[in-house]
Amino acid sequence: MKMWSRGLGRTELFMDPVTCRIRQDRETGAIIIYGNVKEPVDWEFKGTIYPEDIAGIMKLFMNRFVLKLVLKNIRRYVVHVWKTRSRIERDDTLEERVNSAYEQIMSRGRPGLRI
Repeated sequence: MKMWSRGLGRTELFMDPVTCRIRQDRETGAIIIYGNVKEPVDWEFKGTIYPEDIAGIMKLFMNRFVLKLVLKNIRRYVVHVWKTRSRIERDDTLEERVNSAYEQIMSRGRPGLRI
C-alpha cells in the first residue's frame, strides 16, 4: 500500500497491510490496528476503528472500483498472503511499544500551554 499526504511533501510511504496486527478494545468495542511503515522510514502506527466508522468503511469497500479490483486480482491476494505469512517477522513487542509511545506523547501538554 502506498500512502501520501500534503504534510509529507514528496515522500511516499509504503506498508503491507498483511503484516498488521488487529486487536479489539473491550471497553469501547473498537478495533485497534497496529503496524509498521517500513519505507522510506521505519514508523510504527496505531489506528482505531470505532463502531460508528463501519458505515463509511463499507461504503469505501462496496465501491465498484474496489470490487472490480478485488475480483480481478483475488488469486494474487491469496498468493501474496500465503507467501507473506512465512516471511513476517514475529514482533511480539509491537503493541507494547506503540501503546507506550502513544501514552507518552498524548500525556504531554502542548509546548507553551499552561494548564
